[in-house]
Amino acid sequence: MCWAITIATGLCSAPAFAQHAEANVLFDEGRAAMGRRDYLQAITKLEQSQQLDPAVGTLLNLAECYALLGRSASAWSTYRDATSLAATTKQLDRERYAARKAQELEPTLSHLVVVVRPDARVVGLSLTRNGVPLPEGLWGASVPVDPGAQHIEAKAPGYQPWKLDVDVAEGGGNAQVEVPTLSADAPAPPPPGAAPPTATAAPAAAPPLAPAHDEGPSTASQGSLLPTLGWIGVAAGAVSLGAGAFVYADGRSKISDANCPDQICVRGVGDKSLHDAGRAHEKLGVGLGIAGLALAGTGIALLALSPSKSPATSLHLQLRLASSGLDLRGHF
Repeated sequence: MCWAITIATGLCSAPAFAQHAEANVLFDEGRAAMGRRDYLQAITKLEQSQQLDPAVGTLLNLAECYALLGRSASAWSTYRDATSLAATTKQLDRERYAARKAQELEPTLSHLVVVVRPDARVVGLSLTRNGVPLPEGLWGASVPVDPGAQHIEAKAPGYQPWKLDVDVAEGGGNAQVEVPTLSADAPAPPPPGAAPPTATAAPAAAPPLAPAHDEGPSTASQGSLLPTLGWIGVAAGAVSLGAGAFVYADGRSKISDANCPDQICVRGVGDKSLHDAGRAHEKLGVGLGIAGLALAGTGIALLALSPSKSPATSLHLQLRLASSGLDLRGHF
């Protein structure tokens, strides 16, 4: 039983020993590249070694390579990581050395601020810097970056992506980028060879009302429809305006309950989902109000164009809801 336990322990620890050995080989190759002043190759080897077996010495060499290549922010961040790891492993001399090197680099750091205005914060918006996600908590924050070109990209479902390259000066340079409101995607074109969409056939129109006397073209009957259609337009506009006001008020209430001042939802304080729902209701309410104004205006125009009723002839119209739609009846 003892032999079995010893063998099992050895088998379990074998991958760890192999991983440690591989990390040592990569570390030695990285140090050799540093001796040749091939710092890019050295960084590649040292980063791979750090992934296999994290070590304070590897981080210190990595930070030195970054600094020699002018990548001040990467060097500063790596020295800080080395300080933390050295404190955890009780390597006091290395902890003091890494902390001092990080402090020396701070005055030389360049910074980049990526600003996202409230009206540009569409649902699902995500940002990346040089292909690495930029968390929402860092939007508007001054972040240390390596001098040189910085590639900023913004994406959101249903919108066209936005990209920008900005050059950040070295030696404490500062740059700011403002993300605009993304443009909505254009509708996808039909596939090649596809037949154009055909319009749905309109239902057959009801036959015109026959006049009681043969008086030529039924222009009077057509004109008498204008008041009815006008009142329908006014009524539909009033209903749409009322619904728009209700939906708009509901949206404003949701925005107020979301606790997102200036349309900025602080994580853990504001409710972003509720705020987005309120914004959607607010836009819908405005749309219903505009549609109601258009319907009411059309109805008023039809009423204004209606001919006055002749005292000799009176046309009575009755509009009712039938199973197949609207049923219009009339008689003289």
